[in-house]
Amino acid sequence: MSFTHQVHNGPLGTVEVSKSQYFCLFGLVRLNRVDSKAMAAPQQSYSITTEFTFGDLLVSALLSPLTVVRQTVTVKK
Repeated sequence: MSFTHQVHNGPLGTVEVSKSQYFCLFGLVRLNRVDSKAMAAPQQSYSITTEFTFGDLLVSALLSPLTVVRQTVTVKK
């Protein structure tokens, strides 16, 4: 499952930056902050995709006893 949002005209190039976002209590409490605007700097037109990759599912399965889940945030600029 993924969600994509475009800012202004969307990505103008082919550069991608990805970071992992972690949540506790199965998504209720954010453990780290991923700043998509900082990831896109200095561009003002870009797209943001938030998704659960296969790697995210594996890590989440391993960390499920601790109620931690992971998702990937990708910025295309």
